[in-house]
Amino acid sequence: MLGSERRGSVEAVGAAVIEVAGVVEDMQRAIEAPFARVLGRPFAWSPARSVDVSARANVHRMIRAITKVSVLGLGQLAEMTAPSTAKSIVATPNGAAVVAGLTCAFGDHLSLAQNALAPTMEIREAGQVIPRTPAGLSAGFPAAADTVVVYVHGLGATDFGWGGDSSFGRRLERETDGKVSSVVLAYNSGAHIHDNAADLNRLLADLVASWPVKVNRLVLVGHSMGGLVIRGASHLALEQAAPSDRRVRVDQARPAWWTDLVTEVFLIGTPHRGAPLEQVSALGISVLDSMPHTAPLARLGNRRSAGIKDLRIGTVIAAELDPQDPEVREPSRHLTAACLPKAKYHVIASTLLSQSWGPLSEYFGDALVPVSSALSDPDANGREGIPNAEVHRLRGVKHAELQTHDAVYEVLRGVLVAKQLLDCWG
Repeated sequence: MLGSERRGSVEAVGAAVIEVAGVVEDMQRAIEAPFARVLGRPFAWSPARSVDVSARANVHRMIRAITKVSVLGLGQLAEMTAPSTAKSIVATPNGAAVVAGLTCAFGDHLSLAQNALAPTMEIREAGQVIPRTPAGLSAGFPAAADTVVVYVHGLGATDFGWGGDSSFGRRLERETDGKVSSVVLAYNSGAHIHDNAADLNRLLADLVASWPVKVNRLVLVGHSMGGLVIRGASHLALEQAAPSDRRVRVDQARPAWWTDLVTEVFLIGTPHRGAPLEQVSALGISVLDSMPHTAPLARLGNRRSAGIKDLRIGTVIAAELDPQDPEVREPSRHLTAACLPKAKYHVIASTLLSQSWGPLSEYFGDALVPVSSALSDPDANGREGIPNAEVHRLRGVKHAELQTHDAVYEVLRGVLVAKQLLDCWG
């Protein structure tokens, strides 16, 4: 673990201790309040109780103060004592999984605190960052092809989920005899989806501009939240591409804008219309918040990441958030994300229950995403679906398995063969 990551770990633990201490103090007050109302003012204002309340407040203040001082000292010590040969925690699958879990839950808070554990969106290969420069990409992809497939993982996942010899990317490279290059991304899935979409927009522009050979074709593959990030990036890029910009982009001296190069988009188990688990969580927290003695627990629950909250109804555009209260996810504020005009979209959904379960099978879907959400069906709030999308329905594949399952790979491979994107396949 790098020195900065060691310090970040200490700071993350300290922030958690301070937050929990505040919740415990508020819970004590909330539990005590009904007794004060029942027993009346003599109890509420008794000298013994006043001393007890004051002492308890001092204890909580002391805990927070000691924690802050300890974090400052221990963080610096942890950073200073890191060996010079230390590697990043995200360079190994287990370390990357730990960081992914942490950022899944609190990634936006880590970013705001400029914590070293909060990842930025980067191209990764075997846990190593590949710089988005001509030299960096040439070194990272010595056999670069003009067809590039970009993989974007989902909430709490890592770039290692797309890696390995059995991954979609490696299999495509082998079966095409190197006529396709696979690029795997890692990012902070706890940040707002629209923030990650903006990062993806910039990364794809850098990728096209700095790729070792001229890029003739881009294929985008997103699993779960990764599909929403792709949709958000596409919407943002098209929104930024004014007519004047389009005239400039036809100049042969400039690299083609990445949106013009995308021919296929695969959205695998993507919750376009939201995920029930977050919807239930939001409802439960609102119930806790409505009762004084459980409101502190609701405050703790609301510390979950912005990325998780965005999954409530599939919020991918910044304008969908209420500027007065960014915690709100109102269906009435929904906007339809624009699709890339030159790309063919493929949506992949899975059901675990048999057809005999009827509508329940459709709602249960892959255990996390209902079929209607994964297929981006039009909804009652005016959001349109993905026009002319090709639908691929699987059975018996769990949500997490969609990232590596053979049935999904066969969809990717079959589509690319059918569209004759890769001449060497027959």
